[in-house]
Amino acid sequence: MKTYTFHVTLPAAGPAYRLIELAAGHTLHDLHMAIQEAFGWDADHLYSFFMTGIAWDSAGEYTLVDEAAPDWEMVEEEEEEAWEEAGNATLTQLETLDLQLGQHFLYLFDYGDDHQFWVRVDAITPDAPEHVTYPRLIEAVGAAPPQYPDWDEEDEWEEDEDEEEGEDEWDEDEDEDEDEGEDEWDEDEDEDEWDEDEDGWDEDEDEDGWEDEE
Repeated sequence: MKTYTFHVTLPAAGPAYRLIELAAGHTLHDLHMAIQEAFGWDADHLYSFFMTGIAWDSAGEYTLVDEAAPDWEMVEEEEEEAWEEAGNATLTQLETLDLQLGQHFLYLFDYGDDHQFWVRVDAITPDAPEHVTYPRLIEAVGAAPPQYPDWDEEDEWEEDEDEEEGEDEWDEDEDEDEDEGEDEWDEDEDEDEWDEDEDGWDEDEDEDGWEDEE
């Protein structure tokens, strides 16, 4: 029995990876389900395989063309027409893809969250044991990232921090403006008082001089 072993990673979530072995007669949909199970996800969204390794490249795209599939109601008419040209993942067997050792391709899961898994053909075994149940998980390294991470607490913390920074900046600016206003007022007041004292002194001096002349 011929099998393919795939090295699967989700680069955006860290270095964790899974090694998954499937029989040549399995389909791309079987690979999709095996990846979901290996990472502990729910397989509850649409997906596509892009054999060119480029997201949304219609050349070499295989997807789940099934109106009963999850999220199908979110598919727009233009996308549905494009999918008519894409290969059907549920009907495409691995042995028909001419996979080569070391070949990479892209598995995109959940079009909304855009989870992009990199898949590499890690081994091609022409005489794998037939008594083994495939697909099977050969190796799991690193904790699988959560499908739905809980960001609520972190978001609230960031919002509170932003608000506090905004308040601090406002207070500093206000204090600086008040200090500048007080300084300007004090300088003007001091100048006025000095002028009044000087004028008064000049008047007394002139008056004394006038009296001396008399």
